[in-house]
Amino acid sequence: YKVLDLPRSASQRDVTRQYRKLALKYHPDKNPSCVECPVNFAKVAKAYGVLGDPEKRNMYDQIEVSFHPLQSKAIELTENNFEELVLKSHHVWVIQVYSDWHKSCIHFSPIWESAVMEFGQYMKFGRIHFKNQERLARSLPVRYGLLPSLLLYVNGENVVVDLVALDHLPSFLTQLDRVFPDDLLKVGANQTYINSFFADHRAHHRVLVFTKYGKSAPLFLKQLTRQYQHSFRVAILDQSSIDQKTYDKFVAKMKGSSRAPSIPFVMYASQDDDEVMVYTGGVGRVELSHFFQDLQTQIVPELGSNEYNRLCVDSNNICTILLNCGSEQLPPSVTEGFLA
Repeated sequence: YKVLDLPRSASQRDVTRQYRKLALKYHPDKNPSCVECPVNFAKVAKAYGVLGDPEKRNMYDQIEVSFHPLQSKAIELTENNFEELVLKSHHVWVIQVYSDWHKSCIHFSPIWESAVMEFGQYMKFGRIHFKNQERLARSLPVRYGLLPSLLLYVNGENVVVDLVALDHLPSFLTQLDRVFPDDLLKVGANQTYINSFFADHRAHHRVLVFTKYGKSAPLFLKQLTRQYQHSFRVAILDQSSIDQKTYDKFVAKMKGSSRAPSIPFVMYASQDDDEVMVYTGGVGRVELSHFFQDLQTQIVPELGSNEYNRLCVDSNNICTILLNCGSEQLPPSVTEGFLA
């Protein structure tokens, strides 16, 4: 507005008229001896590039800042990679549809980046530029006037949740924690429920985390449960919900337990063994990650695409794989392609 010498209330016709006037005034061909004219002419052209476009002008009026791309450590999603990265994924994706020029997107940017750094180890973060990827953005349940819009995808499907761009980081992180899928079982605080859990042989391992988490399990445990869902059944039991008599009886069943272990700890049993064992190495993120990895090495998992990628592609493991299709003969082309 300053470059074109216009008030903010100027009409689009006034903008065009003033641009033509100043362009003629500063045009280098009209003023060959003017040293400053090329610079002024470029400034006028740049200003008109913004104010001459009603949509850009509207966004400029909202943000009142220079137009700079919003940088992010999130994955930039496009029409070319959205299906492969998101729709065919077994991960949890949080996706932001944004615009560089939108005031709310600019204000939300530092909150978003902090969340990417804080929770990037548990879920995938992606962004879709509304204008640069307009066809993709318009195919999703978002509206341009409500940017930034946030979407949650789980196992390749959009999950309808109340996910909004909060301007307070702790609140936004709490919201992400809340919408993350919780596949943890909550075991009732009596002997019958506990016995039933360990008597279920459908999973390779049954793992009961005995802790003081309360009603809400931490995000890292929910993520571990998803990661190992094809191998383990994982449940939590809060210390405050179990009486001492039940606790003492259950401790007596633990392998080699002469006294109750200090809380927190983990009780587990393998698929072919009803004997309950105890692990007291800690229930933090690092300790439980190592514990689950060690248990994983004791079983031979059924490989779906997710488990195959995690165990054999995205790791340093050496995998020996038995290809089995029941009574049917596996076509040689499939065998050769899989081994390749």
